[in-house]
Amino acid sequence: MIKASVGSIPVEIWFTPSFNIKTTDKRLELLLRNVSFEVFDPWETRMREVKATKSIIDAYLVLEEYRFKVPEMKITFEEAPELPNSFDQGSEENPVIH
Repeated sequence: MIKASVGSIPVEIWFTPSFNIKTTDKRLELLLRNVSFEVFDPWETRMREVKATKSIIDAYLVLEEYRFKVPEMKITFEEAPELPNSFDQGSEENPVIH
């Protein structure tokens, strides 16, 4: 699950197994449902196309891209997926490449 705030608007995103978003601003919901970016994915260590409706990781990367490209949105994360680090051994689902 991702919990964030965009300005003062709370946003929650989760998958069960389909994309779900809870926010009071429908414009923000439409923005997250319809936009895709090409961004660097730190989990896969490569550039790739992401869309918020595909996975929780993609939703996080889309919000992170907005945070950098449009700082006026004032996006802050309360709960987000953990980034891999060089000391992490990973798991079978999310292996870490050293």
